[in-house]
Amino acid sequence: MEVKMKQWHLLLMMVLFYVFNIFSVSASEWQPEIKKNGIDAYSRVIEGTDILEIRAITVVNARMEVIAEVLRDIPANVEWRPKCVECRLLEMHNRNAMTTYTRIDLPWPVSDRDVVIKADTSINLNTGRVVISLGAVDHHKAPPLNGNVRITEFFSQYYLEYINREQTGIIFTTRVNPAGSIPTFLVNMFNKRFAYEEMLGLTNMVKKKKYIEAGKRSEDRSTIENLLQSKEKVQRIFRARLDSFIQDKGFVDLLANDKKVIQIFGQGSGEIERLILYGMGLRDSKKKAIKKLLKVHLENNSDYNTELIEKISNDDLLVSSILDGQQKFSSFDELIQDTMNRKIVFQK
Repeated sequence: MEVKMKQWHLLLMMVLFYVFNIFSVSASEWQPEIKKNGIDAYSRVIEGTDILEIRAITVVNARMEVIAEVLRDIPANVEWRPKCVECRLLEMHNRNAMTTYTRIDLPWPVSDRDVVIKADTSINLNTGRVVISLGAVDHHKAPPLNGNVRITEFFSQYYLEYINREQTGIIFTTRVNPAGSIPTFLVNMFNKRFAYEEMLGLTNMVKKKKYIEAGKRSEDRSTIENLLQSKEKVQRIFRARLDSFIQDKGFVDLLANDKKVIQIFGQGSGEIERLILYGMGLRDSKKKAIKKLLKVHLENNSDYNTELIEKISNDDLLVSSILDGQQKFSSFDELIQDTMNRKIVFQK
């Protein structure tokens, strides 16, 4: 009995050690890499690897269900994905899950790469996101071939986010180790370019009539439209978007219960949605989103004049406090009062 208890304690310690190490992996802040054609690309260091994680963000003039149809058209990947010369379906698990084979043509003397990818698609009703997750797997229909180097470390994820009914935000995050003997600096340089070119190719594909028509017939269309008709669901989505990058939960609660801000979020031009989307990148982008949200809230819920609202919403200390959640006041009103006391240069 005592031996079994010791074995159990040892096993428990090993499990806790494993879990701790999973959640202790840290990442640096995103660093800007490419800003062109409406696409912002970033990179960041992930602890434990020299391969950078890359993120590209853009807004495309297409409905969410249309983009989903492009991503489901596996043979057409060769038309838009960079260096892709072969892509075929290996197994269709269901409408939203499939396994595919992709071959990537690299310039001589580097060998071609290939990869088997399992793709899973889901609609998160709490965040209003379509999430497509892709990872490397093995499959009996695509064994490794002589002359190609098989990629086994592959992670990519697409977030499709509602901006307005005719526009969709896309966040593409990827980290790929192409294996072989390619120098790390070349790998990172290729991955940065790859993420940008992938997004550029996708933005061109969504313009094609066959995908627009497929989107009209898609069951995703009714799911999305039913979601947007519910005020409660829109409020929940808005709160989840704010929670993803704002640490001051009091501020999140304030905005999530502001009916006028919610109305602008669900039925406006998409300006707030775009700012929140780009807030998934640089810290400056997150600050811009908070400034706009703060300004809209004050315009609709205070009798402050325009000049004072501008001063408050552009106060860097206030914005940083909201972003980081490190403020000494028990309420938002106290935080605003402190800001006003520091801005006591109002002109009468």
